[in-house]
Amino acid sequence: MAWQQKVLETFGTGGLGGMSFRTWLRCLRENQFSIDSPYYLRAAITTLSSLQNSAYRRLEQWRYGNEIRIASIHPPIFVLGLWRSGTTHLHNLLSQDPRFAFPNTYQVFFPHTFLTTESWNAGLLSFLLPARRIQDNVKLGADQPQEDDFATAAMTGMSFNLSMAFPRQAAAYSRFMTFKNTSLDEKQRWRDALELFMKKLTVKYDRPIVVKSPSHTGHVRELVEMFPDAKFVLIHRDPYEVFSSTVYCFEKVFKMWALQRLGSYDIVESTISNFRDITEKYFTERDLIPHGNLVEIAYTDLDRTPIETLRSVYAAVNLPEFQSVEPTMNRYLDSLGRYEKNRHRQLDLGLQDRLVHEWRRYFSEWGYSDHAGPTKRRAA
Repeated sequence: MAWQQKVLETFGTGGLGGMSFRTWLRCLRENQFSIDSPYYLRAAITTLSSLQNSAYRRLEQWRYGNEIRIASIHPPIFVLGLWRSGTTHLHNLLSQDPRFAFPNTYQVFFPHTFLTTESWNAGLLSFLLPARRIQDNVKLGADQPQEDDFATAAMTGMSFNLSMAFPRQAAAYSRFMTFKNTSLDEKQRWRDALELFMKKLTVKYDRPIVVKSPSHTGHVRELVEMFPDAKFVLIHRDPYEVFSSTVYCFEKVFKMWALQRLGSYDIVESTISNFRDITEKYFTERDLIPHGNLVEIAYTDLDRTPIETLRSVYAAVNLPEFQSVEPTMNRYLDSLGRYEKNRHRQLDLGLQDRLVHEWRRYFSEWGYSDHAGPTKRRAA
């Protein structure tokens, strides 16, 4: 185990370390200040970090408030797709295009302060981060592309990610995947946070932002209302692989976020129900995306023929011409070498049948076989 991973599991704050004190206090109140004893130190560090964030937040508002207020966000590019569908790979590829910008790990972890603190504090984060993600072999670093959902989680306390910190309230946090049973005030707070984060990125880069968070797959209506000219690229993958990889991933990542023991929280059941709800909402809302602004691709195509697939993506949603960045994309792909994917145990037939039933639109809409018959079932 890399020493950085051990340090983060002991002293890390997950995605909570970028919260302001007010948001952190709200999260504690929502959870009745219920922190399990193994995580007292993590909670204390989060509290100290939140106080520091609140102070630097005021400084950042004083220094950049007017620039942020008048910033005009370029139409963003949203990478959609469930967890473990290849969204990170696609995000990393699109982020190689210098005509675009992207939120990096430091910025999403410290959304209140990165305009002020990134230049001198990102090095410390890079030093503390493992070279690779704990759930797979993907490169990790403070300057690497990262999910904006970490930013809105820190800014609002409203994200599925917080279910990994507070699993006893997992259902309350999971609703932010689709905004089902959320109030108008909660939706507006989330929209305001995302807009603020995008404006701050615009102040820093003044280019279209490539944004990736799996939860955005359930946010199509909200994103189209906020950014009517945005482009959307959805990537999908074999559902059995998605399921197995997600369960494995969440089991690993929980260690970095936890403030409560898992207890009765069932990762398998929550993955089945949450992913069903997200994909159902996506299929219901994708026609809200204007014609020519959405393209859906399969992970297998991106994996086998990446340049051809990227070229088709650029053409389908009318991104800038692809030819000039093709050499850059090839160099990045060459730098990955022989990437070894995780291998997962075969799902039992009962669980496969359950997925076919619960995720039936996923199977049918994207043309995945249900592998009917026990002799035709495939390992995940």
